[in-house]
Amino acid sequence: MRTLFASSIWNGCRRPFHQEIAHQKRLTPWKYWCPLIALFSGLRREKVARLRKDDFDTSNGVWLLRIQATYDRRLKSKAAIREVPVHSTLIELGLRDFVDGLSRKATLFPDLRPTGAYKEYGEQLGKWFRTYR
Repeated sequence: MRTLFASSIWNGCRRPFHQEIAHQKRLTPWKYWCPLIALFSGLRREKVARLRKDDFDTSNGVWLLRIQATYDRRLKSKAAIREVPVHSTLIELGLRDFVDGLSRKATLFPDLRPTGAYKEYGEQLGKWFRTYR
């Protein structure tokens, strides 16, 4: 894990959502943020890939990620409904700035599209991450 996250994608640029260059390729926001959000929150790839701006909220001064069923997202059980505090490292890396810069109900990663046999948004993320790893 240390070796992987020490690579240039996560260390070579501080503000990837401004399309900074890493390895001479344009770095899309989902390639930077999705693995980090999964690492620091414990969310699975599909949950991370489908995040929207309105999934983030503040309660008692703590920035939270609300995991909840919506009209277009299902959860496996009622126990899956939860609030996850956003890790301070993600805030330091600029996740809050990235989320605040989006329009009100925007998806965080509009470049991710449903693919694969089950039409999952996280399929594209999984394929890219396996190749990168």
